[in-house]
Amino acid sequence: MCLRGHVVEEFYVELERICTESIVLTPNGPNVEVNIPARQWRSIHAVESGSVELSCKDGKCDPLGDEDILKSVFFVFAKL
Repeated sequence: MCLRGHVVEEFYVELERICTESIVLTPNGPNVEVNIPARQWRSIHAVESGSVELSCKDGKCDPLGDEDILKSVFFVFAKL
């Protein structure tokens, strides 16, 4: 859910690093939130400085191992 600013959610095929879909989220736009299936690879990109995105997960959050991180994806977080 995009609470402030402008973010893009990108979804990937597991282990192939191919983006299959991207969705633009804005608080007052046509897409405010997106339901992400369990075990879906994704990345979030802040398009505007100060963007805030809320993510909720069903169940506990397990720490990631090296095998769970896509090395070619860069995460950029806006400084709040």
